[in-house]
Amino acid sequence: LAQRLPTDSRISEFNHLARSFNQMADQLQQSFQGLQLTLAETETKFTTIFRTSPDPIAIATRDEGRLLDVNDSLLEFFGYRRDEMVGYTALEINLWADLNQRDRYRTLLDCEGRVRNLEVQLFTKLGEVKTVLLSVEAQVLDGQDCLIVTHRDITDRHRAEAALRQSQQRLALAQRVAQVGYWELDVASRSLAWSE
Repeated sequence: LAQRLPTDSRISEFNHLARSFNQMADQLQQSFQGLQLTLAETETKFTTIFRTSPDPIAIATRDEGRLLDVNDSLLEFFGYRRDEMVGYTALEINLWADLNQRDRYRTLLDCEGRVRNLEVQLFTKLGEVKTVLLSVEAQVLDGQDCLIVTHRDITDRHRAEAALRQSQQRLALAQRVAQVGYWELDVASRSLAWSE
């Protein structure tokens, strides 16, 4: 695109064609530069979102799940350093608390091409089990089939739900032992609910 045809030929048709070609080359070069600028801006936006997201995010290869990059939130969440994660798979790092959940994840990914909010348990570096909603999108990045993996920590919610279930079970047991119960009347809907 940088080379230009001479326009000083004795043949006027050739000069006209050369000017047209040079003009088209200029337009193509401007378009190409505009595309390069747009691509650079897009890459900058993606990198900024990836790096600053409060959600733990990883980019992995599609075929074997080898981690290509991880954001700081993921490092903080799992307790690893970047060099302890990048270049390894979740299996090699021993992140999966239940390999059956990994099989379910791979099946969903293979069948549907993505995973949305799959509840799984993962190990941190210190061996703590965290419950996350795992979401995965397949993307081609730099010509390579990749996975963008997002983790949403629901450990506290999961523990609170378990504590609520246990509390409800204790209340039901106490009512059975004491042979008492309760009822509720919703005045607006005039519906009645009874304990066992």
